[in-house]
Amino acid sequence: MKKASVAIGIVAVLGIAYVGSTWYSGNLIEDNIDEQITAITKHLNSNKRSVRFNLIKSHYEKNLFSSKFHLKVTLSQQPKYQSEASDDDQLTLFEDDITIHHGPFPPAALAKGNFTPQLALIEYQMSEKKNPDLWKKAGNQPPLTGYITIDYNSNNQINLITKGGELTHNEIPSLSPDVTIEYGESSINLFSKNHGHDMGGNIKSDNFSIYANNENKLSISQFEASLSSPNGLGLQDFEINIGKLFQRDLTEFPLDALSVDVELYDILKLENFKAKGRVNGITKDIEIHNTLDKLVSLSEEEPDLVLSNIDLKQIYRAANDNQLPNGSLQMKIESINYGQQHLGKLIFDIDFSDSNDLFVRKLVSLGLGAIESNHASVPNNPNIALNIFNFHSDAGDLNFSFKIKQLSLGSIKMFLNDTVLTKIKLEAPFAVLDRFVAQVSNPDSSDVTDEQLFETNKIIDSLLHELEDSPIVDIKQGSNPGIYSDIEIHGNKDKIRLNNHFISKEEFLQFFESNVYD
Repeated sequence: MKKASVAIGIVAVLGIAYVGSTWYSGNLIEDNIDEQITAITKHLNSNKRSVRFNLIKSHYEKNLFSSKFHLKVTLSQQPKYQSEASDDDQLTLFEDDITIHHGPFPPAALAKGNFTPQLALIEYQMSEKKNPDLWKKAGNQPPLTGYITIDYNSNNQINLITKGGELTHNEIPSLSPDVTIEYGESSINLFSKNHGHDMGGNIKSDNFSIYANNENKLSISQFEASLSSPNGLGLQDFEINIGKLFQRDLTEFPLDALSVDVELYDILKLENFKAKGRVNGITKDIEIHNTLDKLVSLSEEEPDLVLSNIDLKQIYRAANDNQLPNGSLQMKIESINYGQQHLGKLIFDIDFSDSNDLFVRKLVSLGLGAIESNHASVPNNPNIALNIFNFHSDAGDLNFSFKIKQLSLGSIKMFLNDTVLTKIKLEAPFAVLDRFVAQVSNPDSSDVTDEQLFETNKIIDSLLHELEDSPIVDIKQGSNPGIYSDIEIHGNKDKIRLNNHFISKEEFLQFFESNVYD
């Protein structure tokens, strides 16, 4: 009897202690929730965006084991003047009831297999009253559920799960009436540890599709993305996997954020895309490795273009006290098909050093043909090298490479005199050029005939007539005839080596001006 009394006493004490700790947790949550909502709102609006987030808490009810409140999240245009602010300009992103289960051992957390002491578990289930159509589309169950766990050391975990469903103009008024969004079961899992120094999470989605006028515009299946911050040293490791992606011309899609300028294709397909990399939030260094099994470009006006087994590596090292920005880009495409023709494969490897953002912008402008004599020289005089550009086909190899040391991107005269070293090499056999042009000209066949090669050869011969007097290229015949070029320019030397002979920079300038500007 005494033992039973002692046991009952212990249970009673534990029960009272648990109720007391639960009540304490409830008071702690109530005392701090306004401060936390203010901090979240301040963080969301910390960047100088043109929009402003607002979090509004109301109808707070505290019970012994749980509390409930109503939360409304709105998005509004940031007014230039306070007097211009209007409730009519607000877009409601979220509005529903939230339940907070008090610690230290919320039953809802125990049911999810979490047996560590928790300050609180915040739970959300979209109510049927909030959106009866989504409830019905989700099989008469909450279409969106989620919870947040917060322990006594400020470690947080967030989990959101959506059931498969469909969104239309009825659920999202900003959608055009002719647009439908279909989505499969998806989940979001995020965590924060060590007071935010160790953060990460993952997103998974079975499928996601957008239809406009009953036509599929965008589909993504087997999507998964993860992010982690190892060691809390500002490093962010990430992975992105996409099983399949289908995109039809989105130029007329009614959401500006998804609009793209599509000129090269009507339909784009990707298969098994993977990206893995690391971003250093302190130094801004970036490393990315992308792989893609297949990229298919379909167009009504052009033959299908299929790239298979793509491997892309990118490295960017930001500036610090000891170095200027540098980086590299390496790409391999194991198979290139155009229509029925198998063109070949491609290898590309370029790197740069002692660079800056202005150099990258100038490099892009060069690709657009925007170089003028009044452009100022790029600061820092970067180094850039195309180590290899190799196109391999059944007819042989086309190779191109260059190396430029301390580049000056002003006028052509500044380039010749201020760039420390320039080396350019081109090897383009006629056999490779003939076959490539013949294949592109006859995409409906799986091979090329001798007659087609002969016709292509005549076209290239007519073009070569324009290059016969050029000192820049060497038209070679013999065992492997083709277009070759081997150029070397030193900034501190007057003579330029063009293939097997030398000319002065003045002669080169005269040739350049007469052939480029005339």
